[in-house]
Amino acid sequence: MNEPTHPPLEISHGAAAKVRSVAGRLLLIGFMLSVLGVWILVGFTYEAPLFLVIAFFVASMSFFIKAAHLLKSDPNITVALIGLGLACLSFVYQPLGPEIRKFGTECVPIEDCYIPVRGAGLPVQYMIDQPGITHMDWLGFEDEFRLWAFVQDVIFYIALGQFAYRLIRYYHSRKSNAWATAG
Repeated sequence: MNEPTHPPLEISHGAAAKVRSVAGRLLLIGFMLSVLGVWILVGFTYEAPLFLVIAFFVASMSFFIKAAHLLKSDPNITVALIGLGLACLSFVYQPLGPEIRKFGTECVPIEDCYIPVRGAGLPVQYMIDQPGITHMDWLGFEDEFRLWAFVQDVIFYIALGQFAYRLIRYYHSRKSNAWATAG
């Protein structure tokens, strides 16, 4: 009497393997685009157009989201991966200061040796330029990486993503409830 009108959808073993294969390829492409974006950003900071780097990160995140959707993974994992990607993408934001470091030794007066240095990350700078090691105002692998600041950035973006996800779910359920009561 209360039996469903349609039998439950069953996916054959071959189809499930094909879905996993496609999702694996999407993850691989997304990872390669992320690595390429980081390589362009770190290696060619001033030569590469910023739009290209952002496009690589956005494309890689969309591949990750699609793969997570195909694998039917937990949305919290997807939000965490997006938060990690956004924290890495915040490397693009590189203002001068508030960190001040000593640059040079032959300054008169000695206070002139201290200059604001470039830092990367938003809302907390997790990479700080080391004056005198490489090009001034050029962040790379040899500069100071602050793990705790990077973790704070990741947590910030995960919290922001969770807030957006919960808000979307709330409004989606509200909309579907309104349709159910109207029909």
